[in-house]
Amino acid sequence: DGKLGLLIAEVLGRHAASLGEGTPRPVLFGRHAAKMGLLSSAAQVETAFAASALPARAASFDVVVDATGSPTGLDLARSLCRPLGAVVLKSTCAAGADFNTAPFVVDELRVVGSRGGPFPP
Repeated sequence: DGKLGLLIAEVLGRHAASLGEGTPRPVLFGRHAAKMGLLSSAAQVETAFAASALPARAASFDVVVDATGSPTGLDLARSLCRPLGAVVLKSTCAAGADFNTAPFVVDELRVVGSRGGPFPP
């Protein structure tokens, strides 16, 4: 529920809302009710606390976007993603941490990154 996470949730929620009935709503997992409350009603985003995401929501999503920049956020994203799904990384983990690739390989998850600037003119 940081600034980037809120922006991503708002955009994905508005896009899902534009597709009409029957389209699954995005879920924003965060830590602060006040921050999650900043999303507009037009976004139609479900909010939930990250601490209570597992085990109830384990392997529930085809695509999970991680904008936390933390190893625990990446691990949560991986846990929420269905086998053969995709984890989209919108930030990098600055803290040096051991990274266990086994769950990504076993579940055949795709990891998608995004390039950051600066970009040449």
